[in-house]
Amino acid sequence: MIAAAGIIALLAAIFGGVFFFEKRKQRRSKKEKPDIPSAQTFLKIEDIRHSAINLGGSEYRAAIECGSINYFLLSDNEQSSVESAFSRYLSGLTRPVQFQIQTRQVDMRWAINQIRSNAARQQNPVLQGYAENLAG
Repeated sequence: MIAAAGIIALLAAIFGGVFFFEKRKQRRSKKEKPDIPSAQTFLKIEDIRHSAINLGGSEYRAAIECGSINYFLLSDNEQSSVESAFSRYLSGLTRPVQFQIQTRQVDMRWAINQIRSNAARQQNPVLQGYAENLAG
């Protein structure tokens, strides 16, 4: 009777150990992340040099970043100049182009306060009027 109880306890320990080992193995495999290909592999990019992207097979793309202007702070003449320059740029393009435009709200109170303080110290009335116009 004691021998049978010992065998049952031994079998229970073996099965319990195998069960514990398998559960632990499953937890480890869930924690391991699958191999994710790099962006370069996914996007088929061979090389990037001097803002030119080589896609292979004689295909290239150019990445151009332009600075921003606050169009509504410009005078009417300045706005017309910007529009005509952009129009000339667009009419000169010979390849397909994709534009990405980002709009962000920016806290410019510090700049407006600085313009107002500089305008108060300005001796030239034309520049003083221009600064006051900018400060709104």
